[in-house]
Amino acid sequence: ANAALGFPGTKGEGAGELDLNSNSLDLNTDQKGFGVTPMVGIDWKINEHWNVAFKYEFKTRMRLKNKSQMNEFAASMAETNSVLGQFADGKKVAADIPSIHSFGVQYSPIQPLRFNAGFRFYGDKKATQYGDKQDDIDHNTWEASAGAEYDINKYLTVSCGYLRTQYGLSDAHMNDLSFSLSSNNIGLGFRVNVSERCALDCGYMQTCYEHRTVVTPSAAGNKTDNYERKNRVIGIGVTLSL
Repeated sequence: ANAALGFPGTKGEGAGELDLNSNSLDLNTDQKGFGVTPMVGIDWKINEHWNVAFKYEFKTRMRLKNKSQMNEFAASMAETNSVLGQFADGKKVAADIPSIHSFGVQYSPIQPLRFNAGFRFYGDKKATQYGDKQDDIDHNTWEASAGAEYDINKYLTVSCGYLRTQYGLSDAHMNDLSFSLSSNNIGLGFRVNVSERCALDCGYMQTCYEHRTVVTPSAAGNKTDNYERKNRVIGIGVTLSL
């Protein structure tokens, strides 16, 4: 990654503010870690019309070790800047994967038609992050989804879906290198059963992110950051049954 960025100090202290006009940050980082996530789940097919499922994924302790290359200015700032410090060469940083509660239900009024709904809740506030960033979370993330599938015939299935993702991040949790935005997702897809043992899946998804503006006080005055994203995805897959 190549960056020429201004980094706010920790919780408005301004200690990490950089002069964009005279300083350039060059940073290239690889982070590696290992974790184990236990999971438990229940899938209950009540009858030919209803199917419900629940899964719990435990919190995963994760520590990432940096292998970083920085220019001289970036290396000096990594010692004092709260954001850049997480990429210091050789440093291990906390990056726990939060616990996840997942619930899903499927209703099939007739054999070729299926309605699906799901809800997921993430334990973000109890997942340790670098610099105790989990303390800057106002509330845990949740997601709600709904979708439908219809078998037009034995060869072709069409589907559509919607997903709402709601983050609970405070302004202090957002920065130039890492940010998340609540979003609405819509998706369309189809499956072609090429044979009894082979199926081709194709899908399209578009994510509509919410724009967010964060104002951070600093010694030079208020610093305004506008966060936005765009995302479109096309997926193609092949399923083989042996």
